[in-house]
This record gives sequence, structure tokens and C-alpha cells, in this order.
Amino acid sequence: VVPATSEGAPNAEPELGEQQGQQHAPVGDAPVDPVVTDVDDGLNSGARAYVSMLPPFWVHVAMDGVIYRNQILALAHQSDDSWRPVLLLVPLRLGLEQMNAAYAPCIQSVFGLPQSLGIIGGRPRRSHYFIGSQGDQLLYLDPHEVQPALSAQEPQLDSCHFARNIRTTPLVDIDPSLALGFLCASAADFDDLCGSCERIFATGLPLFSVSMSPPPWPGSEALGDEGEEDMVLV
Repeated sequence: VVPATSEGAPNAEPELGEQQGQQHAPVGDAPVDPVVTDVDDGLNSGARAYVSMLPPFWVHVAMDGVIYRNQILALAHQSDDSWRPVLLLVPLRLGLEQMNAAYAPCIQSVFGLPQSLGIIGGRPRRSHYFIGSQGDQLLYLDPHEVQPALSAQEPQLDSCHFARNIRTTPLVDIDPSLALGFLCASAADFDDLCGSCERIFATGLPLFSVSMSPPPWPGSEALGDEGEEDMVLV
């Protein structure tokens, strides 16, 4: 996923009406990630070998701050009754111009979930990957830090996978536009995630909601055809 995004996103930007170097908020990026499909494009042999070792998985973007359980179950359950892992992304905006501090307790609790992959976000012109919290500080990695490239001879080179230091920033100072990531490797994982989020969010200002299925929207038949000529499109 990361190689596909880093290598393919610049090529996709013109199609999306964006320019290279322009700040992208997670709320805007998440729905269009499927445009970047050429995972192998531009990867060296070591990175390509690493990507090939990843098991097949789905990526689902939960829009509008809602996880619909039926959507995930329909996506992950295979015809042979097995479960394909799901990378669940939840883009959110937790404030208008700045982070709403009332969300802090729930953000800190979410980091402790076994399914949590952290948070992508940051500040304008500074993208960060948040991996945990300590007090009112968020711990993060800088994706722009230069690391040695993977090679076919040393695919497990430790220096490629570990940062030299962990940075911190006050939670209330980050941009309110961010995206949470979760990995549900099994149906039990997904059930546990939904239950844990509901318990955590019951004690504070919820980050998002969990529902069984999308609300039914009335179709044209339910609305009826009477009075159609009196309607004006504005």
C-alpha cells in the first residue's frame, strides 16, 4: 500500500485536479486511493519482493464517519466462507480550524486497540504518521525521513524499517483532518474492534460511529410521481 501510494500518487494527481507539492488532507485522499493501482510500478526488486509477500487483503474507506458492519462482512467473507483481511481507513475531521480537545481521550484510547495501525495526519505541509500517545503528546514518525533503500540482497535490512528517533507533538496542535487505520485479520478481530470502539466512545466524544447497515433511502417509487411538474431544480 505504501509503495503504491508513494510511487503512483504523483502520476495520478493531474487526473484528480491536484498539483505535486500541494497539501492533501486525509479526508480528501482516502476515497481516491483506488486510482493508484500499479503497485509494482517504479519499485526496485527488493521492495517488489516485499510487496509480493503480503497476503491478499481488502482496503475499505469508511466515509462520513460511520463503519457499517454489513458492508465489511460482505466484503471480507469469501465464497469458501474464509475471511480476507481488511485494512479499514476512517477519514475524519475533528474540528474546524483546529483540533477539538474534547476528542483527545478517545484518540488516546484508540491507540491501545490491537487492530489499530495508527493515524495519518499532521499539519499543513507536514505529514506525520502517529503511532501512539504519552500524556497529552502524540508519538509520530516522519515519512519524509530518508532511509536506506531495500535491496534484493538484503530484503530484511533493519535500517530500512526502524526510525532513528521518535518525535512528539501536542495532540491539540495537529490538523483536525486525519485518518485512522485498522487491520482486521479475522471476523473475530472485526467484531472485537466494533465492540471496543462502542465501549470507548460511550465514555467521551465519539470519533466515529458503528452501525449495522446504511439507512434506507426512499426510492422514486416511494416518493411517487404526483406533483412532479411542480418541482423546480435550483
